[in-house]
Amino acid sequence: MFVLEVLSLSTEAFDRGTKFTDYRKLETLREYVIVSFNRPQVECYRLNQDGKWELQAYEAGERVEFESLNLKIKISEIYEYI
Repeated sequence: MFVLEVLSLSTEAFDRGTKFTDYRKLETLREYVIVSFNRPQVECYRLNQDGKWELQAYEAGERVEFESLNLKIKISEIYEYI
């Protein structure tokens, strides 16, 4: 399973904390993606083979890889103002 959250000022702390903690309890979740609302930054948390969550952060000029979707996309295609 793949979950993508677009952050906002009012939800950022909850999405990064309690919500992600709850999502990690889902046995089928393999990738949790957080998209920043105010700057070109995408954070991909992926469950590795050892059952540990690893972070891969992407910024302007990079290609984001959504492994569970087998998809690579430029950050400029996610943010219209870049």
